[in-house]
Amino acid sequence: MFKRFLLLLMILTFSHTVFAENEDEVRVSYLGPEGTYTEEASQFWFQNGETFIPKETVNDAIEEMLSGGADYAVIPQENTLGGAVVNYVDALIRTEDAYVAGEVVLPISQTLMGLPGTKLEDIKTVCSHAQGLTQSAQWRAENLPDAVTEEMSSTAAAASYVAEKQDKSIAAIAAPGAARLYGLEVLAENVQITDANKTRFYVLSNEIQEDESLTRAVFIANCEGNRIDDIIAAVHDADLEIVSLHDRPEGSYLGRYYYVIEAEDETGISDLQIESLNEFEELRFAGRFDSAEKPVITNTKETALLSEYWAKGSAAAEEINSYLLSITNEASRDYIPVEDRIAVFDLDGTLMSETYPFCFEYMVFADYALNSGCETITDEVRAVAQEIIDAAGKEKPSGMSTRQAAAAAIAYKGMTMQELAKIVDAFKDSDAWGFSGMTRGEAYYKPMVELFNKLLENDFTVYIVTATERNIVREVIKGTLAIPPSHVIGTEYGYTATGQNAAADADYTFHSSDQIVFDGNYYGENAKTSKVDAIVREIGQQPVLAFGNSSGDLAMEVYTISGNPYKSAAFMVLADDEVREYGDAASASQKISSYEDMGIGIISMRDDFETIYGDGVLKTGLP
Repeated sequence: MFKRFLLLLMILTFSHTVFAENEDEVRVSYLGPEGTYTEEASQFWFQNGETFIPKETVNDAIEEMLSGGADYAVIPQENTLGGAVVNYVDALIRTEDAYVAGEVVLPISQTLMGLPGTKLEDIKTVCSHAQGLTQSAQWRAENLPDAVTEEMSSTAAAASYVAEKQDKSIAAIAAPGAARLYGLEVLAENVQITDANKTRFYVLSNEIQEDESLTRAVFIANCEGNRIDDIIAAVHDADLEIVSLHDRPEGSYLGRYYYVIEAEDETGISDLQIESLNEFEELRFAGRFDSAEKPVITNTKETALLSEYWAKGSAAAEEINSYLLSITNEASRDYIPVEDRIAVFDLDGTLMSETYPFCFEYMVFADYALNSGCETITDEVRAVAQEIIDAAGKEKPSGMSTRQAAAAAIAYKGMTMQELAKIVDAFKDSDAWGFSGMTRGEAYYKPMVELFNKLLENDFTVYIVTATERNIVREVIKGTLAIPPSHVIGTEYGYTATGQNAAADADYTFHSSDQIVFDGNYYGENAKTSKVDAIVREIGQQPVLAFGNSSGDLAMEVYTISGNPYKSAAFMVLADDEVREYGDAASASQKISSYEDMGIGIISMRDDFETIYGDGVLKTGLP
């Protein structure tokens, strides 16, 4: 058992290094279309950037390899329930220039799928590959006794057929991934007779592998039935253990057969063992290889999905849920290890309101600057604060972000982080402008908070990457978003020690009597590519998920989905709800096509949010 574990580990790590000198040029043909179990077996064996070529039939896949269009071909051979896949065994027998170079044992979970909204009582026809129909026969007899069957060239072809026909009376039995690929709904899972259902696949090459450490070999005999006992005895005499034996009629006369014999020696199959069988003219050596079985892995916990605050049928929620299901399933090709599940969110306009009339940071600054009477509030600072108030309900003045941040840095000069936190907390408790039934600190989009929390439940490490000053954000999110302060990345105001005076940081040693306070300086807004720089500097990993709402977030989104080794996604929240929020549907709709062209998904407040702020919150108009 330990040796088999080491073998599996070796194959997963170095799967085709013995097969090709140039990994970038490896091409693999297989029984297609996309979504077949044969594709899954191919992707399990070859994991280093190979090109996969789906073919209509097994014979086409083998011919693609023999003609030079592919380096390897992957074909099914045997199933636990259906036995030998006879036409594919025949293809191996007929092709004398093809040699087995690897073997994959794949657990098979047959799934019944149909058009969205299909009920079992709607189904009149079930289509699948012959093996799929055989493996599901008992389940169909119990659950679909009146449905007729239709055989297809592959399970994926069956799923494709159902999607093409758009007929709820037709269902397919196929691999679970085919449902996502062809837009079908899973109607029943594990419809095979037993969970022990497995299929053996051969990886074919036009060259024999010479490595004597390989543990399996295939021989093909062409003889009369009374000769097979002698051949089996010779195989045992060569210290080989027979793993499987399939017979097929040779076709010339009764009693003559082809026999496909797979044998094993866990210490490795030597040239001497193979040569010892050369006395049989009827016996052909068909390859030496290793075998690997894909483990059956299930999630240890149920994937947390969006539902509570999202509109029924929300396209965005369905897309995000599908993503979470695929990347948290250890048996999925899209699985992302926990340590690499990094998500980044903008704050204002993505997680909380910035339309009453502006983002939280602007408004807490304006309130403090105009009402505190603090001596650090100069006329210039007060003028910027008044500009913010005067622009309420109108378009944000050009350059406002820079003016506000510079003025706020001056207003908070000499203040400790704790003192700023008290100002933020008091402002959080004040009534939100433009709404009834909600304070400023409660002005979070409930669907996005649900999403944020679902990512945490699915073992994501989540960061807020914002243009707002990070200490303000750390206080704003308390009680709502459960991430540590170190996971907030934002605009920076300068700091100094109270006893430092004009000394440079490198020339001053912090004293026990010192406190850290803001020094009145502002070091640039954390927006656009500055967000990318900050992610690289402070996280050190490329995120796999990103959420934003404006041009200031676009660089972060494009960075997340560009050249990512994992399945990644990015979404923009559109403020297009003019009834429950202060959205602009016309402006939002103009952005959709450009976002989609970049591969960025859309979250519509109007269409995807069942509620924005929750029951009891009403839009009232700005004061």
